[in-house]
Amino acid sequence: MALCYGITFTPDLLIAETESTDSDHEIAFICTALEMVHRATDQGIDEAFNEIGKEFLPMIVQVIERSYDPEEIQARLAARVTGVSKDRKIAVQKITKVLAAYSLVPSA
Repeated sequence: MALCYGITFTPDLLIAETESTDSDHEIAFICTALEMVHRATDQGIDEAFNEIGKEFLPMIVQVIERSYDPEEIQARLAARVTGVSKDRKIAVQKITKVLAAYSLVPSA
């Protein structure tokens, strides 16, 4: 048993957690929408970064950390459960594309 993000993981819960939770699903949708919004011109991405980028970066990091939390990974390994939910994978993929867009912004 392990405690991650305020949730106590037991082997039964870990098996269920390889499937998406409601919050994982909502986060994946939000990340998908953000990735779509950032399919803009270089100037549009620059403006988006200047308006929300500095406040937004810590949230991006939280999305990534949520999927690769070392304590949760250890709990999964101890329970012999592998894998991350599909929605968490999607969230990381989409948010990584947003980071890639920001990497092209000179002011970032």
